[in-house]
Amino acid sequence: MVLILGGGGFIGRHLAALLALWDDSPIRVMSRSPSRVFDESARTIAVALEVTERLGAVGRLGASTIDGARARAAQDERTLRAAIEPMEGDIRDVDALSRALEGTDAVVQTVAIIRETADRSFSDTNVGATRGLLAAMRVADVSRLLYLGILGATDDPRLPYARSRFEAEEAVRASGLSYTIVKPSLVLGYPDTFSLRLIQALDFAPPVVMLPNGGRTRFQPIWIGDLAAILALCLRETETVGRVYELGGPDHLTFAHMVRTFARVLGKRRLFLPVPAGLLAPAAAVLGRLMKDPPATATELRQLDTDNVTDLDAVMKQFGFPPARFADYVGEFVAALGK
Repeated sequence: MVLILGGGGFIGRHLAALLALWDDSPIRVMSRSPSRVFDESARTIAVALEVTERLGAVGRLGASTIDGARARAAQDERTLRAAIEPMEGDIRDVDALSRALEGTDAVVQTVAIIRETADRSFSDTNVGATRGLLAAMRVADVSRLLYLGILGATDDPRLPYARSRFEAEEAVRASGLSYTIVKPSLVLGYPDTFSLRLIQALDFAPPVVMLPNGGRTRFQPIWIGDLAAILALCLRETETVGRVYELGGPDHLTFAHMVRTFARVLGKRRLFLPVPAGLLAPAAAVLGRLMKDPPATATELRQLDTDNVTDLDAVMKQFGFPPARFADYVGEFVAALGK
């Protein structure tokens, strides 16, 4: 049995859907809102089937897996409910972790926060919870761990989010477990948080949209279907144990390019104003106090000082299939938002 921690989140529920389509092995999901693993089930199943067909076309999956996926996809949400066992729990709760680990063979750790709240900090969630998981896995004698990190994790104290992901990754490397670490750049596909915040920025103070650092920061977005497939392949293939994979899609795109693309495909006419990120930080701090979910935080603006990219052929070279381009899936947002 595979245990997905954070399985009710954007990445977790896409991975759960893909695993449910590939075979009938049981999947356990632990989340503070575990029923969310069934949210958008038609969409997650469609994404899972699309990437399965693409992997089949290049010989990365056998005919039996593809045929089985087609048959299970036709059963719609019933396939997910038959395969997935939801379990409520907070990863910071040792007792909940212990219960979730019972009878499992592998763990996928997708839990992390990108913004701190009154009751969740980078330290206790991104770092402390991962260290607690490693200890709980050793006690439960579960050795296989697939850890979802980030491209750009760093030991820079000016970047508390990226530093917390670095510290968690280092703990995984030193754990003695049979780990695989997957470090993607931006993970996109409706309704990912980054894209929704770009759209929020387009609507925040029209007609002007400010571009921090002139919008020059480069990213290498990877489609959620491709990332889910990579995670599933890592679970299947023993040669991924002990490996660390830095991943991105087939394009290096600037922040300005992405926000302009969203404006164009959503039919939003805007003026774009390049602004040094340092000048936006005070405004971001004020909005952070006034808004529950502001378009950007001061910490996020600091992270725009550094490009978030790796080799353009990283997925093809390491996993043997061509990932989707940003232009191929940005239209998902148009359909989903009813534009």
